[in-house]
Amino acid sequence: MKKLYLLFLSTILLGATHSAHALIIIDPGFESYSVDPGGFTKEAGSWTLANDAGVVEPFSPNSSNGQLDTWSATFAAIEGEQYASTYAGLDSITQSINIPARGLYTFSIYAASPDGSVTIAPHANPFILSTGSFSFEFDGNQLGSFSIDPGTDWMEYSLTTELSAGIYTVGVINTARAPYFINYDNFTLSQVPVPAAVWLFASGLMALIYPWRLKYQGFRSTMAAK
Repeated sequence: MKKLYLLFLSTILLGATHSAHALIIIDPGFESYSVDPGGFTKEAGSWTLANDAGVVEPFSPNSSNGQLDTWSATFAAIEGEQYASTYAGLDSITQSINIPARGLYTFSIYAASPDGSVTIAPHANPFILSTGSFSFEFDGNQLGSFSIDPGTDWMEYSLTTELSAGIYTVGVINTARAPYFINYDNFTLSQVPVPAAVWLFASGLMALIYPWRLKYQGFRSTMAAK
């Protein structure tokens, strides 16, 4: 019985340990795009890049060739050599992914926001960069809301929520209608592990059952001897 008890606990513990895993995000660091240092591209790839969203390789100042062609690459990349650049509201970066099972999942991404200004033709005067905001996107729905001030270096932003199994579109979307850049890098989506409380509860339950089982077996042996 003791061996079965230990085996049961081991199975619970291993299950809790190995249930956590990152889902397959294609090109989480935007490294598959062909772009020169200081350059910017909106070419088709593993991500759907909407409006001004594109991929950059540092370094480049706040730049623009006109509307829907505006970028910034003033930070070194967090992961690899490239990252995504977005400007102002409704820029989005998304891709389709398979959620294998219902459960809790954590969205995570690194974001940074340069300061200064940018001039966008046909406007003659520069736009002074202000506070931006974004949300994680899940199948057209916005999850959470995060603000980021100009001059903010890379920070990790995350959100945990329950998702159902299926194929969905995931990513990030800028939400504030104002002049600002947000750079993004290293997007991940991971299933939350089974809480340690599950196997702790199971071990406590077995700790109650096992002594009772021994006592019951002893009682039966006593009765049989009589």
